[in-house]
Amino acid sequence: MKIETAERVAEFAGFLEEKSFTIAANGKAFRVLIDKLYSNVHQAIVRELMTNAWDAHVSAANLKPFEIHVPTAFEPFFSIRDFGCAMTHSEVMNVYSTIFESTKDARDDQVGAWGLGSKTPFAYTDTFGVQVWLDDRHRVYNVFIDATGVPKIALALDEENDGAANGVEVSFPVGVKDAGLFRTALEVVSIGFEVKPKFSGSLNVLELEKRRQGAGWFTFVYSSGPTWLKKPVARVGCVLYPIKLDVVCDLIRDKATKPECWQLLSSVHGFPGTPMILDFPISSIEVTANREDLYYSERTVKSIVDRFETIVQEMKAEFLANIKKGKTLYEVNMEVLEVCEMFADVASGVSSYLRDFARQQSFKGRKLLHKIVFRHRYKTVEEKNAAGEAVIYRVPTRYNSIQFVYYLGSKFIRQPGLQFCDSEEMSWTPRVTDFFVELPGEKGKRVPYAARRIRHERNEAGTTVRHDLMWIKTPSLSDPHFVKMWIGLGRPPYKLVNDLVRPPGIPTERYITPMRIYNSNADTWERYDDFDVENDAGFYVMLNCGLPEHIKSVKLCDLIGFLESKRAIHNARHIIGIPKSRKSVLSKSDQWIDMVPVLKAAYRKALNVKQAAVSFSVKEITIDKGDQGTLERLNRKLGRFDPASPFVQAIKAYDRLGAIEATAAEFKSAWNHRWVLDYEERAKLDEEYNALAKSDPALVSEIGSIKSAIEGVFQAYPLLQKVPYPDQDALKALDDYIVAMDCFRGALASGLQK
Repeated sequence: MKIETAERVAEFAGFLEEKSFTIAANGKAFRVLIDKLYSNVHQAIVRELMTNAWDAHVSAANLKPFEIHVPTAFEPFFSIRDFGCAMTHSEVMNVYSTIFESTKDARDDQVGAWGLGSKTPFAYTDTFGVQVWLDDRHRVYNVFIDATGVPKIALALDEENDGAANGVEVSFPVGVKDAGLFRTALEVVSIGFEVKPKFSGSLNVLELEKRRQGAGWFTFVYSSGPTWLKKPVARVGCVLYPIKLDVVCDLIRDKATKPECWQLLSSVHGFPGTPMILDFPISSIEVTANREDLYYSERTVKSIVDRFETIVQEMKAEFLANIKKGKTLYEVNMEVLEVCEMFADVASGVSSYLRDFARQQSFKGRKLLHKIVFRHRYKTVEEKNAAGEAVIYRVPTRYNSIQFVYYLGSKFIRQPGLQFCDSEEMSWTPRVTDFFVELPGEKGKRVPYAARRIRHERNEAGTTVRHDLMWIKTPSLSDPHFVKMWIGLGRPPYKLVNDLVRPPGIPTERYITPMRIYNSNADTWERYDDFDVENDAGFYVMLNCGLPEHIKSVKLCDLIGFLESKRAIHNARHIIGIPKSRKSVLSKSDQWIDMVPVLKAAYRKALNVKQAAVSFSVKEITIDKGDQGTLERLNRKLGRFDPASPFVQAIKAYDRLGAIEATAAEFKSAWNHRWVLDYEERAKLDEEYNALAKSDPALVSEIGSIKSAIEGVFQAYPLLQKVPYPDQDALKALDDYIVAMDCFRGALASGLQK
């Protein structure tokens, strides 16, 4: 990395003495510069040594991978062997061994430059080995820290090369407990290398699956790895640096001149999931001295902003090309959405920016990706009826001849049928949608099994889940309302339901819906083939889509259980469910009774609405759980206590409260079944409830007495609050305590009278 130093001009005169600052070459200085420089020692060692190997291969124009021995419990050492330019003995002794000395600080194709990376093993160990193979010589060096704390290097072996390729190997021992940390560091650092190193053992190295790429950038699918990969990352040579977009946004100086770039930066910063790698020339980005982060100088910020500006221009060019290429509005919208969806799963921030940019564009005067709304238009008509009275009503004048339905994704699959809507408004936001148009069938009737035909067609095409569905029913393709709607949608392609194939499995004969019998234990309607309408008799319920027609919101078994407990009905468990399509069988016998009117009448008779006042008033009493536990466990043999004592009164009040709560619970359970009634009956019942639940003077007075009695017992016997859940021994002691307090209270009252 070429390091640029700013030229400074300083003129001084008149000083008596002058001296330059120096650095003391002692153990403290080396320890600060090497050991205390990195926050993550293991990752720093791996990153710096792998970067030096990468630089060596670049210098030698060697595209082959270098080799790394991964430390394990059985082979606890780390080594990295490159096949690059190697070093002469003079370079090892004078450059490699000197801090801040480097042969790379004048080159733009090298990552290293500070002269610190080769010394990083000292941050973990006090000694490591260096082997150099250069031409016909093989040299071994021992690098160590002496007794004074100063690093030294010594030539241990100089022999003839036995044919090994030129290069350098650095190795040092690793503690068994640290082997996993080095493995993790190797997995993280290797992500930035296009050509992965050759590892000695198995390593979970992350391969980036590229999704979208351009000049010096690409997005990828984030599946695992460090969380900082979810945000844009700068790659300088082979090293990845997370980009702090908040810092860039704060330091950017040309927000007004580059509004689109600023919008993209803000959008990417605002979305957590935007995995993107931006490649930069090594000399265009500055990093901190420990190489753990970017240094956000003016040059670095400018490089990042320029790269995002390049992305903006590429995306704009692609969007505009798609707009020119499209023939219809729908086709252009789909082309734009396809580009946006490429980023949706992997770079949501970019996808959001693209959608905002697309909405600013237009095709033949119509905005892209804008919601389309279809509304019925009405005109007011005033006529007179037979009695001569004026009648005013509205008549639809637009889209009144067509019907349509719109489903998102796979929702249509789960529908047993499809009901067309005649609502006043329908909106459609451009999405990938399957359009189906149904024309009248034979003799003006609907196309048989139309829903199944559409479902079968979508299943065969594999678009059931990925695409939305719009089904339009129109009298003809030339109908002005349909043409208006089709043009409004952007002239999308559609398929005629009339031409779809008849799906397999549809019976040729008319399907006869079977009878059902009610299983009260499981609250289900089971198939019943032994139904004999002429010779049997009993209760029946009309079924609609397999459920009772008028009591869908009520669990039938609970309702029947409640009515039987009130003796409002008897022997009502044997109920036949008759589908609406077979209701004509009832004309063959008059021995069958409709169960719904019976249930409604019985429920209305069994429901005691006067209990609403009890249910309403019992809410006014709140008892602490601990106090409630004390009263439940105390001795109930009241003969031992003074009948006039507060304790006896509280116990009686608590028992009365239990009876009131039971009545309230019974009413609440019965009240939940009121949905068996029709709307008008429920409204009338609600009015009756509101009138009764407001107040009952006698009950309110009784509730007040209960509340006072329960609160008074803990004022009269303070110790009861200290033992919320007494055991047997504590209960006996509390009994004695209550008797003693009653005696004391009686004696005190007698003394006051005298």
